[in-house]
Amino acid sequence: KNKIFKILKNQKKKFGLYNCGAGTAIPVKEIIQKIIDCSGKNLSMRHDLSQPSINTSLCLDSSLARSELGWVPKFSLEEGLQVTIDWWKENINPKSF
Repeated sequence: KNKIFKILKNQKKKFGLYNCGAGTAIPVKEIIQKIIDCSGKNLSMRHDLSQPSINTSLCLDSSLARSELGWVPKFSLEEGLQVTIDWWKENINPKSF
């Protein structure tokens, strides 16, 4: 709660946006595989090649959050995914797992 107030107090303009990420590009396929692994489910990826091509790597520039707020990541991608999936299991749809 205090972190949110710090962000609101320190942002230079109203409704400013801050990206929070490790700053390293990760292929979408790798993120999907990590989500599958963390879920503990036996799932597979399917590629729809009929759709237009999209950027297949994601990277958030979190330099603004670092410089204005002193924000740094506390968790690895894998840890963050696992915490998120565990939260989902307990709070949103426990029967899906």
